[in-house]
Amino acid sequence: MLVVIAGGGRTGATLAAVLLHHGHDVRVIEHRPDVLTHVHRELPTEKIVQGSPLNPELLEIADIARADGIAAC
Repeated sequence: MLVVIAGGGRTGATLAAVLLHHGHDVRVIEHRPDVLTHVHRELPTEKIVQGSPLNPELLEIADIARADGIAAC
């Protein structure tokens, strides 16, 4: 299952880590530099998309069309 998570703060990063632990695929979209620093320490880099979750091109990069779930955190 692929879940796209908009926002990599405490809630988004924790949700991503739990989903990864249970074998799911995730993409975290984040634009805040300070939060990105933290997220890169918590999650594999290939799971992180840097930029605004409102950008349609980034949603395509995050594979939103294939997503089984979306979380706004």
